[in-house]
Amino acid sequence: MFSAWRLARIAHQLLNDPVHLFDGNVFYPLQWTLAYSDATLLQGLLAAPLIRAGVEPLVAANVMLVLAFPLSGLAFFYAAWRLTRSPLAALVAGALGAWCPFRAQHLSHLELQWFMFTPLAIVAALETVDAPNWRRGCGVGALVALQCLASMYYGLMLATTLVPLVAVAIWRRRRAISPRGLAAAGAGMLSIVAPCAILLSIPYAHARADHGERPQGEVDLGSARAGDYLKTSRRLAAYSWHSRAGNLPERELFPGAATLALAAAGVGPAVAPLAAAGVATFDWSLGQHGLTYPWLAAAIGPYRSIRVPARFAALLASILILLASSGVKRLVDGRSRRVQLMLTGVVLALAAWDSRLTLELADYYPSSPGFFARLGPDSVVAALPGGREIDYMYFSTRGWNRMLRGYSGFIPVEGAMEEAVTTFSEPASLDLLRSRGATHLTYVCAFERSEPRCRHNLAALAERPGLELVAEETWQGAPARLYRFR
Repeated sequence: MFSAWRLARIAHQLLNDPVHLFDGNVFYPLQWTLAYSDATLLQGLLAAPLIRAGVEPLVAANVMLVLAFPLSGLAFFYAAWRLTRSPLAALVAGALGAWCPFRAQHLSHLELQWFMFTPLAIVAALETVDAPNWRRGCGVGALVALQCLASMYYGLMLATTLVPLVAVAIWRRRRAISPRGLAAAGAGMLSIVAPCAILLSIPYAHARADHGERPQGEVDLGSARAGDYLKTSRRLAAYSWHSRAGNLPERELFPGAATLALAAAGVGPAVAPLAAAGVATFDWSLGQHGLTYPWLAAAIGPYRSIRVPARFAALLASILILLASSGVKRLVDGRSRRVQLMLTGVVLALAAWDSRLTLELADYYPSSPGFFARLGPDSVVAALPGGREIDYMYFSTRGWNRMLRGYSGFIPVEGAMEEAVTTFSEPASLDLLRSRGATHLTYVCAFERSEPRCRHNLAALAERPGLELVAEETWQGAPARLYRFR
């Protein structure tokens, strides 16, 4: 639902107020709130025509999610083919990339499904070192920029991962490389990446000034341990037997037995740059538990806002899949065509069995309370009861009312506000909500924890002279009301 809200907000702002693209309608009166999380700009641009044509934002979000699978498969296929020149090895890499186990626990994170530019950028960088020129450098820069637009997390991590990759590739070819060509390639890459990075840094710098850096405890929790790479997601059907006792969210990082076996077979001197980048991304995924991530965070400001260094596992998975393509090439080379096809078929079957996902589908509410369509951008809403902010954000896409609270990667927390939301029907709490700028209050009993509490709060709100009942209806079998502060 959060992804659907982001896509809808981008579509709305592009048409109505593109200058303030990163101003969300949450956490009033703060600005730049779209930058409190990964903005998914590329997906927003692609989904905007659908949403402007009347497609429900949730449907558009599902389309963007499903689209990530075939696009990733095609990207890994092409990248592996460029790397190995073997269509059979590329076919296996495409299958592994489309169904990468890292996807399993991140179906709710649209931005984390879109890492299809990563393998393309890695292979393009290797080809640029082999024959450096300005045009190739621009190509690498364009791929890094696209990855940034699809996921700021991955864009930053990809740019960092290319450093050891390119360094080892240059060292291996140090006697044959052209310094002038290398300089031209670097200039070409920077000519694309630098403007993109500068433009994106503006809203995120403003947002960082509002919310500050990540608390150390959050970063520690989001930093992987080496043992996390043996922990499987509950959505991996082949490992339903595997115990998940003690598993932590976002730290089930098992990359798949097929990927690991094929990657091990593919390791060799020819892929030393990939191996070096893989070692680096593994260490960086350990975050505060690793050797070099603290230095990385100290040197590069944006890393101090990253909550989950363990997401470097997606970069490591991409590298392992490319190494796996080299393993498949080594497996089939020198054999008859018939044997090659048979071996590839067996590997594909094993990979398909190993990476099967179980997807739990859930219906969403067929409609929202009707009065949300009456609330426009001039309205500032205290949406109650608390705890369902993502739903209220989605409902707000009907009229784009502003909200006192919300949900994002960073959530401003104020003790007095939290207390007022808990005891909202009390006069002092209503006064505080109004003092924070609220013009309206919505109360949706379907989200209340009990029917008696609903009746109690409705009776208490009816007695408050500072509130005027504007609209009421029955939604999901329970009362839903809209009040205006007098």
